[in-house]
Amino acid sequence: MSYNEKRAYKNPDVVFRGDLIELIEAMKDELPPIKLRNIAKKLNDTEDYVRRRIRKLGDYGLGFRTNFDLRKIGLSTLVVIFEEPLVLDAVTRIRGLDKNISYILRWHGNINLPKPMGIALFYIPYKMEVKEDLILMLKRSDIPRIVGAFETDISKYDNLDLKKGATISGVDKRWKSLTEQLNENALSEKSFLEKNNYYIDIQRHVDLIDLIILAKLQNDSLTSMSEIAKLLGVSVGKVNRHLRTHIISQNLIEGNSLKRKTQSLGEPSNIFLIIKGKAEQLYLLRETMEVLSKQWEFLSALYNSNTGEYLVLLLVKAGDMEKIDRYLHKLFGEILGTEYFIGIVNKSTIKSYTIPFISYNREERGWDLDQQLMDIMRQKFVEILAKGPGTH
Repeated sequence: MSYNEKRAYKNPDVVFRGDLIELIEAMKDELPPIKLRNIAKKLNDTEDYVRRRIRKLGDYGLGFRTNFDLRKIGLSTLVVIFEEPLVLDAVTRIRGLDKNISYILRWHGNINLPKPMGIALFYIPYKMEVKEDLILMLKRSDIPRIVGAFETDISKYDNLDLKKGATISGVDKRWKSLTEQLNENALSEKSFLEKNNYYIDIQRHVDLIDLIILAKLQNDSLTSMSEIAKLLGVSVGKVNRHLRTHIISQNLIEGNSLKRKTQSLGEPSNIFLIIKGKAEQLYLLRETMEVLSKQWEFLSALYNSNTGEYLVLLLVKAGDMEKIDRYLHKLFGEILGTEYFIGIVNKSTIKSYTIPFISYNREERGWDLDQQLMDIMRQKFVEILAKGPGTH
């Protein structure tokens, strides 16, 4: 390993070698099932070469995930904020959380500074009025007191354009450019809504097999269809048909992006920041998330397209903290004109859970795999709410 490679391994923020950038770019728009020979053809090289580059990214704590709009499969997210930090538990994921509710947990983490508190995200059916019932169940569980909750319908993941190079170096220059771009190029609300087809009904019809395929690809873009077929106990041909006729044909896939493996980025020099707030102008909030997603530090964001409430997660170097903090206050305070909060997250408490909304395992193969997903989710959620806390 050369000096520069060793330096890159220790510091993921240095500029990657050109071959790794080319690999990432080649993967961005590739549709599943991803074949290494297709990537090799794009790069005009061998499959073995591609495998070595993927392993090298793994050394940097990076992999690939497949992205899709949760609303298209009938899901949104409930963000819940707790007065005190959450205590983790192997069975219910959060100690004191009812087992029925842990079934739909999407993410959790604790904030250390400026005030200790906990945050948890839950999958809920899109456009199904369940927020108040779920909050009531959470309040009855043996967990810290809830101090805030809001539903989000849009999830945004990183959308890096590494060819520009500036996304992984020059912190001060990049963030200054970001805030200037939003100030100068903000669209009017009308033109923004027209540009983004904002009012189009986007929900698709998917079944349980489709959901399992998406869940596996969300975890690892390179998951093979044979692995998924083995999990479901069906033929590879059936899985491929679902992928082709249900998922790809309905435009569920929105490309692949880098996936940071938290455990590999856990050096003391890395800081997880969480920003919670409420924007005054919804179209400007969405434009901000689009531009912000092209920053190397950006991990993900959730926001409500009706109320303007949002939650953003960033990963920054301690040495860049002062500069980035200055631009975050400018971005969320001056440009968006919002009420907002910036906190530092305890890395050891962060855990995310991919879909499915309903767990699938070998003991529950009595389910009709072709049943429509929305019907299954609504039925399962009604069962959860009907059981109430403390009953399983």
